[in-house]
This record gives sequence, C-alpha cells and structure tokens, in this order.
Amino acid sequence: MRAIQGHVGGVPQKARSRRCATVSAYFAVWTTFALAALVNRWALMLVMFGVGVGSLVWLTVLTGVMVLEKTTRWGHTLTPYVGVALILLGLLVLGY
Repeated sequence: MRAIQGHVGGVPQKARSRRCATVSAYFAVWTTFALAALVNRWALMLVMFGVGVGSLVWLTVLTGVMVLEKTTRWGHTLTPYVGVALILLGLLVLGY
C-alpha cells in the first residue's frame, strides 16, 4: 500500500499539484503516464491478448500470477520461479 500512496490514477501527487491547475492539464499529465506505461509494457499486453484469445483459463491464471507479483511482499521473489516455469512449459509445448 505504501508504494501507491501519493498516486491517483497513476499520476504522482507532485506532478498533479504542480502541473494540474485545470482539469484538462490533469488529463494531459495522466495520458502522458498512461502512454509511458503502454510503451513500456507492450510485450506483456501482447502476450496477455494472445493468451486471452486462446484460452480464458490461461488468461485468468496469468492475471492471478501478475496480481500476486505486484501486490504481495514476496512477489519479487516469485517472479524468477514463474519465469523459469513458463519457459519450461513453452519448451514442453514446442517439444510435444
């Protein structure tokens, strides 16, 4: 919870108070942050779209894993294990 304090809609509080005298300025700052998130996470979005089209079960599983990684204290320790497991699963699917 500490990591998201001071943020509303992905916009840091200082940026909001410093640059957002009007509503249109607030949305301009918010869209800048949203665009940066889109550019930085395009591969993840592409994978989730492809998985979601193929199977809603796998989409749900991957969403749950990502939620655990982002919201729990031990999420950063879970990430390498999930990565190795997904690579092995991909190799298993390719070999099958």
